[in-house]
Amino acid sequence: MITKNLDVFYPVLADGSNNDLRYSLRSLKNMPHRKVFVCSKEIPWLSEEVTRIDTDIDYHHELKKFEKVNRKLYMACINPEISDPFIMMNDDFFIMRLIRELPYYSLGDLNDRLATYGRIGSYAADLIKAREVLINGDYKTNDYEVHAPIIFHKKHLLEILSKYPSNGHRRSLYCNMTNVHPRFVEKDVKVYSNTNNYSKRSMFLSTDDSSFLMCEVGAYIRQVFSDKCKYERDDNE
Repeated sequence: MITKNLDVFYPVLADGSNNDLRYSLRSLKNMPHRKVFVCSKEIPWLSEEVTRIDTDIDYHHELKKFEKVNRKLYMACINPEISDPFIMMNDDFFIMRLIRELPYYSLGDLNDRLATYGRIGSYAADLIKAREVLINGDYKTNDYEVHAPIIFHKKHLLEILSKYPSNGHRRSLYCNMTNVHPRFVEKDVKVYSNTNNYSKRSMFLSTDDSSFLMCEVGAYIRQVFSDKCKYERDDNE
């Protein structure tokens, strides 16, 4: 789908300086879009080019991480100012090359993904629940949990958020239930500090807190997007 008339929505969770968000916003120059909305507590360096949606859900809230993100996505769905559909970005997503369209990226089948887990932690347990929902509904079970921007239509996303408010695999639920056409990729673009394995030819990159701050991939992202963008306040403001 072409992105230029769509709004970008960030369901930001973390407190602090949000340095990764700063560089993620700078990377939006590589994806034509309309407006930017950030659902977060006050972030002082954001300019008036960003519409901030106030929230009482912060990083220390008693809700689980998945539930916090889903609540913020719910707020995007019911906000008439945000385009329908809209693009969801996380503050640790970076668009490294110019794109004009955004397909639905898939890593293959969820069963193959689960087979790679040596133990069942909370993330894998949540993945199992999502797979059960899809199997019971006679849907496909493709894995869409790629760390890259994704387009959501409000009506369909609202239905999923209402039925499964605590499930973090909203991407796979949404894409399989709406039967989107997948573009299969061999691996995810998320770079963790214990791997630091990435390609400078990648269209997207994503980091965790440690890899962004302390690893080569973070330095590379900061170098590529060293110039300020219109979404940041001037130092003199």
